[in-house]
Amino acid sequence: KYVQHLLGNLKENFWNDSNNRKFLDRRLRGVILNMGCLYGLPNYQTTVYELFKRFLDDKIQPNPDIRYTVYYYGMSQGNASEWDKLWELFLSEQEPQEKVKLMVALTAIKETEILTRLLQYAKNESYIRSQDYFIIISQISRNPVGTQLVWDFLRDEWQYLVDRFSLNDRAFGRLIPSVCSNFNTHERLEEMKVFFDKYPEAGAGKAGRKTALEVVSNNIKWLENHEAAIIQ
Repeated sequence: KYVQHLLGNLKENFWNDSNNRKFLDRRLRGVILNMGCLYGLPNYQTTVYELFKRFLDDKIQPNPDIRYTVYYYGMSQGNASEWDKLWELFLSEQEPQEKVKLMVALTAIKETEILTRLLQYAKNESYIRSQDYFIIISQISRNPVGTQLVWDFLRDEWQYLVDRFSLNDRAFGRLIPSVCSNFNTHERLEEMKVFFDKYPEAGAGKAGRKTALEVVSNNIKWLENHEAAIIQ
């Protein structure tokens, strides 16, 4: 409600073409629109989805300052057919920064089956470059629908990941803390401990494992102390 109060009364022209806006105004617009979508404000979500549909159907690109927001939060409201269109656009995109925006947007869909498919697609270097692999895995894990999928994937495919990247890969070492950062139950904490016991060799991820356990323990304590007040 507080965020709605802050952001709920923006004028329609706030969304319009911003090429004539000052740089800081464009940056501010991008931040505000992203925040409105993050908190699920209906008027923001509706407008973003309309802009997303224009991009998919009519190839009208959003302005750069809101492009990521439109791609990501538009796809979060999209369906399988729209995901397939975005996937084809991603595959054909040649500009590196634009390609990364499209790649991250693909992780936003709320359909488990498609995210499972994306986890498998990501193994193919003709689709996802090795240097982008852990970006897409982490992004899928940040999608509430994808958190469990990625955690299961890591435990099931750990040996594949070790063989492909080696335990000394620093990006690989940062994957566990990234995926587990929002865990907040004793069940998840116990699963982490069991997993670490099963695969004690951590390589570059040794410190990350310790940090991940501390973060999840703190998440549990925080929730135990504040959950009742939040519900009220």
